[in-house]
Amino acid sequence: MKQKGVLLSALLLVALVSYIPLCKTTNDVETWVLIVAGNDWRTLSLQFLRDSYYAYYVFAYHFEVPDDYNEHIKYYYCWYPETIEYQVLDGPSTKENVRSAIAWLSTVSDSNDNIFIYFVCHGAGAFQNGTLDKGAEIDIDGDEGLEYYNCTTGEWFGVDECLKVYGDACGYDELYWDDELKQDLSNVTYGQMVVLIQSCVIGNQTCFSGGFIDDLSGPDRVIITAANETYFSWGDIDSYLGVQDGFSEFSEGFFDALYGYDTRMDFGDIQRGEPVNADFNNDGEISISEAWQYAYEHDDARWSVRTLNGTIEDPLGEFGEGVDESPWMDDNGDGLPTFKAGYDIFLLGDFNFDGRVDVTDLDMFLEAYNSEEYHPLYDLDGHGTIDGWDFLILRQCLEKRDLSISASSGGTTDPAPGTHTYILNSQASVTAIPNSDSGGYYYFTHWLLNGATVYSNPITVTMDSNHTLEAHFRWSTCPTLFV
Repeated sequence: MKQKGVLLSALLLVALVSYIPLCKTTNDVETWVLIVAGNDWRTLSLQFLRDSYYAYYVFAYHFEVPDDYNEHIKYYYCWYPETIEYQVLDGPSTKENVRSAIAWLSTVSDSNDNIFIYFVCHGAGAFQNGTLDKGAEIDIDGDEGLEYYNCTTGEWFGVDECLKVYGDACGYDELYWDDELKQDLSNVTYGQMVVLIQSCVIGNQTCFSGGFIDDLSGPDRVIITAANETYFSWGDIDSYLGVQDGFSEFSEGFFDALYGYDTRMDFGDIQRGEPVNADFNNDGEISISEAWQYAYEHDDARWSVRTLNGTIEDPLGEFGEGVDESPWMDDNGDGLPTFKAGYDIFLLGDFNFDGRVDVTDLDMFLEAYNSEEYHPLYDLDGHGTIDGWDFLILRQCLEKRDLSISASSGGTTDPAPGTHTYILNSQASVTAIPNSDSGGYYYFTHWLLNGATVYSNPITVTMDSNHTLEAHFRWSTCPTLFV
């Protein structure tokens, strides 16, 4: 009799290092797995095949599971390759089959059960500047909210993303929209659910999988995406590094963490390498949070991982592709990535994602502009370089604040009285200058900054909002000493 246990605990998927059970427990908990791999046959890359089969292998073979584990796992791929036994596949990954599989989940899962869904396929969305790519569409029903801002037109808009599932071997993909997946999952009863989306770049295909978080997020759900909302995720780039292992970069780390070994695929076979330990809190278990963290820290598609946070030269620098994916996770149901600053908008030029385009973003851009390293975040026009055109776009997007300066009789200011515009959060320095007079003199007494008295001269004002500044002077015939 094989050992039984629980796959999920609280909001996290928890797996003992030795096993993930997929059967009923004494508490009547079952785990159901859906694996969907898209169309990679036309590229002959078999990237999705390798990724999906590794996920299947981890769930079906590595852990202690019941003899009927195939009744708990649905696995769809775009065709029946000879490298995988036919009986592990439930059919081609057409949109109809995928939606039917989710409908199947609604018939077998109950409020005690755990569900793990893994998509590995192409996808479509929008870049940071709002340019649609590979089939994405402007949101028309308003459910996406105002996600993107075009500072040149002053227009806000949302974008519907999609996954590209199997259409046919000749290159036709069926588009599975975020709203459709959201609706399908709403019909499923579960205790806890994990959805992992690895939409890879192969050739000229892209993903933007982070855009699914605001659609799929909800109570007792963990949504994980290999990329953010405005950029790519990547397949196996390790061939450039001389250590090709056959798996997409984020998925590899994630399933290595659950499996416990650094793994590669050779000629259709899973090859186990050195042990890995993702048990960061030393509690004897690997949670989804820990698996995500391990994958994030070992993701060779992240620039900071390849360069040890910039301390070594980027081994992919010569390819000039700007490879730098940003995996996301939402585990609290708020529709936002866990580590994001609480904003679900993408302001063009908001490089630190704090919901503002201010002087910090300008400094970040100038540092990137003067650097020899290319980073797609700063390529605002999407032309593959960071140049003066990008700077002109950023100048339009920088938020401004007004400083209204006035002076009493007896003096002036530098800059002169009037309304002056500054970049948001920049520092404005103003000096009070008394007038001279042959019969005496004026001296500066104080400022009124938004009505509050300030005595320092010059004064530095942080332009975090609009401000009023008044310089006050007094006439005297005798010298006055201030200590």
